[in-house]
Amino acid sequence: MKTALLHSLFILLFFSCNQEKSDDQKKPFLNLDIPAGNNSSLPYLTKGPNNTLYLSWTENAGDTVIMKYTSLENGNWSTPLEIARGTDWFANWADYPMISVNQNGQMLAHYL
Repeated sequence: MKTALLHSLFILLFFSCNQEKSDDQKKPFLNLDIPAGNNSSLPYLTKGPNNTLYLSWTENAGDTVIMKYTSLENGNWSTPLEIARGTDWFANWADYPMISVNQNGQMLAHYL
């Protein structure tokens, strides 16, 4: 009896979690070419006011590391802007430069 009840509950849970989403619940993926150069790495994506997306990354130019950012406006990335550059930065997959944007649009960048 317990086994039959458990099987019934499992089947009920399985089918209740496997519902199709309506068309207005489905969101299409958006493919965007990012404006970072060929020598870019360490991307970081964050959300700012009005759900604006901001993307930062680094670009290597010889011994110099350049940190840049852009924002997504009306489906297009804005012109990339340089935040900072240096020759003695410590940047790797775990310790990478990032930006943050508060609700007033003020930006903060950090790097080691």
